[in-house]
Amino acid sequence: MQAIAQQYRQQTGQKLYVNDMSLNWGGVFDLGPGYGGQYWQSPHGEHRLGLNVDLPFSCNSHRQTMFNIAMANGGGAGPGGILVHPDHYHLRFVD
Repeated sequence: MQAIAQQYRQQTGQKLYVNDMSLNWGGVFDLGPGYGGQYWQSPHGEHRLGLNVDLPFSCNSHRQTMFNIAMANGGGAGPGGILVHPDHYHLRFVD
């Protein structure tokens, strides 16, 4: 992710915004009763493994650049590659 963020910054002059990133050691985020549950089911079930992250469109205006950089840096290396959701890219890395 550091390489992706650095390249995005170099090419666009903007920070790369990331959300729903896995914990370094995996597992679910325990943010209290208002979170968890439904948020860690599909499509977020993968995030608990430490190999997935979402790149929201609302904060990152250069979608194609973001997609190309992510693909070049292994963000689509997992099964099915990068998933394109209506409001974000879901990156899959391999261990």
